[in-house]
Amino acid sequence: INDAVFVHEFTEKGLPGRFMEVNNIACQRLGYTREELLTMSPEDIDAPESYTLVPSAMEKLAVDKHFVWEGIHVTKKGVQIPVEISNHLFTLDDKPVILATVRDITDRKRAEFQLRKSEEKFRKIFENVQDIFYQADIDGRIVEISPSIERYSGYKPEELIGKKVEDVYFNP
Repeated sequence: INDAVFVHEFTEKGLPGRFMEVNNIACQRLGYTREELLTMSPEDIDAPESYTLVPSAMEKLAVDKHFVWEGIHVTKKGVQIPVEISNHLFTLDDKPVILATVRDITDRKRAEFQLRKSEEKFRKIFENVQDIFYQADIDGRIVEISPSIERYSGYKPEELIGKKVEDVYFNP
């Protein structure tokens, strides 16, 4: 498995306790030895802003027995890693424990950021372009039209959205 795996206690307070088992990926990714990690708990590897999400995640886990959420882990050297945590609550030796499979989502977060930047750039161009640009669906209905339409036609974009393109032109 290419994901970090942790097995840790589920305390009576409904919070994660110390690690009982970790895999090699967890050690490599975080920069700790197995022995070091087995003396720690999720609170020791979560960024403070991420650990504030833990109580509500544990409440959902207690009810549903499975919960997936995003957080931030911090390596031994202080590097923050965005992660997706898939928690499963089960019983081991008559005690509740959590199996946490943790995926590094750095690439996904980077791609989401680039997509947001690209969308913002497109939106600025679209809203400030002098020409008229529109997007129509497969049925020929306008789903988006640049604000410049008002300057040329007197129509506000919201008045044309949903209309067929052929109904907007004088000579379709």
